[in-house]
Amino acid sequence: MRSTLEFLTATESDCSDLTILCDSATRCLTGHLWGENAALGQSTFDVGRSIILTEVENYIYFKNWRIAEFNRRVAGAYSTYRLPKVNVVDNDCPDILRPLAVLKILAAQTAGE
Repeated sequence: MRSTLEFLTATESDCSDLTILCDSATRCLTGHLWGENAALGQSTFDVGRSIILTEVENYIYFKNWRIAEFNRRVAGAYSTYRLPKVNVVDNDCPDILRPLAVLKILAAQTAGE
């Protein structure tokens, strides 16, 4: 059997894996934020998975991801979301996200067309 790595467009069936990978990549920051929006008895995982599955305008929406599969199992993923070019951090940005917002501005300004 030959071991291969394939990159595929994410599908709805990948949302559970994407939820775990997204939270891991942010070192649980997204899980923390999802938890703030959880209803009583709802897990942070359920909130994150729902966002990834349904929020079309959100940068973590599943169609913005490519899945890396190794031997037909998810091995990783990367986002293809294109950062909007903005120059300032929104006033309503939570303090915990300000450093990330500044980094996104710098990244968008240095990205090629």
